[in-house]
Amino acid sequence: MIKMNYTGIKKISLIAAAAAVLIFTSAYSEKTLPLLNLTDRINTTGDDYAPSLTEDGSTAVFNSRMPEERSHNIFICKNKNGLWGDPYPIFEINSDSNDETPFISADGKIILFASDRPGGFSPPKTSDGKKRITFDIYISRLVNGKWTEPEILKGTVNTSMNERAPGLSIDGRTLFFTRWPYNNMSKSKIYSAKLEDGGFTDVKVLPETINTGNFEIGLRPSYKSGKYYFASRKKGGSGGWDIYYTTMTSKGFTKPVNAGDGINSAYDDMYYSESKINSMISSNRSDGLGMFDLYSSVPAEKTGAAQNKKEFKSQPQSILHITARDKQNGKLLKKSPFKIILIGDREKESVILRKIEVKSSSKGIFTLSPKDDVDSLIIESVSKYYTGCSIKIRVTPGQTQNMTLYLGRKSSSSKKNASCIDSEIKFSEELKTAEKTDLQNFKVIYFKFNSPEIATEYIPELQSLVELMRINPEYRLIISGYADPSGSAKANEKLSMKRAKNVADFIKTLDIKEDRISVRWFGETKSASGKKGPRYYNLDRKVELNLKK
Repeated sequence: MIKMNYTGIKKISLIAAAAAVLIFTSAYSEKTLPLLNLTDRINTTGDDYAPSLTEDGSTAVFNSRMPEERSHNIFICKNKNGLWGDPYPIFEINSDSNDETPFISADGKIILFASDRPGGFSPPKTSDGKKRITFDIYISRLVNGKWTEPEILKGTVNTSMNERAPGLSIDGRTLFFTRWPYNNMSKSKIYSAKLEDGGFTDVKVLPETINTGNFEIGLRPSYKSGKYYFASRKKGGSGGWDIYYTTMTSKGFTKPVNAGDGINSAYDDMYYSESKINSMISSNRSDGLGMFDLYSSVPAEKTGAAQNKKEFKSQPQSILHITARDKQNGKLLKKSPFKIILIGDREKESVILRKIEVKSSSKGIFTLSPKDDVDSLIIESVSKYYTGCSIKIRVTPGQTQNMTLYLGRKSSSSKKNASCIDSEIKFSEELKTAEKTDLQNFKVIYFKFNSPEIATEYIPELQSLVELMRINPEYRLIISGYADPSGSAKANEKLSMKRAKNVADFIKTLDIKEDRISVRWFGETKSASGKKGPRYYNLDRKVELNLKK
């Protein structure tokens, strides 16, 4: 609901914001430009969603809802001299109901939007008399500098189901919209309708190459490339909803293609709008102010990107650096898929906020940056070898957590993989305190009689040491091998060498460069146990790992 007191508050907040995002109107590169958060100049701590740009990129509309508000409202902002100005609510359009997913025409003279305001088409009441409310599409026109009172769209588009996310073809004669039954978005499909006699009729569902049954929504044109962009949650994408594009030909739409990493992230990316000079998207990726934020492009040769990052101030970020390893042998799980379930507290009840999918890097690492609304998360392996491995992690606000997951392989005799995952978590500050400790004899690894093999129990200790070296790149590691006095001196020297080199080789697999590692071996001649006699030989079968600045 738009009220003057709320508007004044938002206006003051926006004017007071120090950040400003420059969107330059110079030549637009064919290469996809970085999408940068529009900061608190545009975004709020609530939802800022579904942007739409005019053909020349001078005007943007979107819907927004602050946390304390009960409904979405539509805002407009202008790009003057390469600067996005303050957004303002369109009072003529907004109502006490939800007004959302707006689309502004190429020339900026028409706004189509979805609303659940009274007067639309709604399904009948439930058997117990409860009213069910759905969305319909409305239209408003810019006449003499003011927006006309919205009218429900003429034609056969609106029904008792939800009609949302409207968009027009480049020539303005074809309407695209998304429809799904009451309270069942899983059955959403994108439709088209033709402009005839002032209304949109001849409603048709788009082909199955577009409507795959994976929450497709929001087909919109690119004024730059002629492509049509929409969002889908089908498999094979970067995260939740991803942006895909298709092209309209004389034979129909081409097979959709994922828009790629330049547009998509590991989070939900929706409503990509592209003018001739700039672009916008709504996403709930980790660096935002609220649930969904608006992001926009800036030409790469300008300084807007650096200014944007410098001026965008937010609360300390919660970050989790996660390394995945095999529980049995300690090897890195490279390019391994995981499902992340983000959980938050809503009215004293833990609920699932979002789900994302990630893959570990070639170094077996992936990073999560939960927003402030996330209290905990569940990490679950979806690799066929480790399916069923999951662990719940409590998120510590504003802290960086360095975590190693040790995953056990799924047993062929059991569908479930109980107790298959262990974790070791350390905060960055905790690791850095090691700088104040004596770095000599930092780690000692003991070996079995006449064996150079590293026991599995020491893998977590080696991982902790590697994490410390990653945080402190100036550290070098000195590895010293020893053997007990039993056996010949020549055999013991060889055995101490094998032990030291085995440890060095293992450290190298954790992506510590060889030039940071020194290997030495002393046989039985320089045992440092301080004890004499066979009963203490087990203390001499060892490798010492010392860190040095």
